[in-house]
Amino acid sequence: VFWTVDARKLRGNDKQAVSPPFELSFGENYPNVTFKMMIYPKVVSDAKGGAAFKKSHGRGFVQLKCEAELSEAIANVSFRISIGSGEKAQPPRGPVSHNFSSSAVCGLPKEVDEWDFRSVVDEASSTFVVCLEIVPTRR
Repeated sequence: VFWTVDARKLRGNDKQAVSPPFELSFGENYPNVTFKMMIYPKVVSDAKGGAAFKKSHGRGFVQLKCEAELSEAIANVSFRISIGSGEKAQPPRGPVSHNFSSSAVCGLPKEVDEWDFRSVVDEASSTFVVCLEIVPTRR
């Protein structure tokens, strides 16, 4: 899943950006499960505005959110996240395995969750890409 984000978000006081919803299939019983990706700025201070993209200098993290209630049997999802495209693409991080029946939101582990979104902005279009790759899980 590729999400193209307007780079102007990185210069503003927004505290998050949310992708359009997209659907993943989990077999016959759950063919269209809705997910969203979200990016948040790195918190640089506890002061007002300290958790905004402008203050974080375009640094932040990506989270994946399941919009549906899933049964535990099918709620395990393994995924990788990367940012950028073409020459500016950064290698994917993960895979992370998460059970979305226990918590609707998941990101990368803390030690590898921070990205420099500014470094992958395509100047011509003033956008950057966030990529979610679902990794098949063995049953």
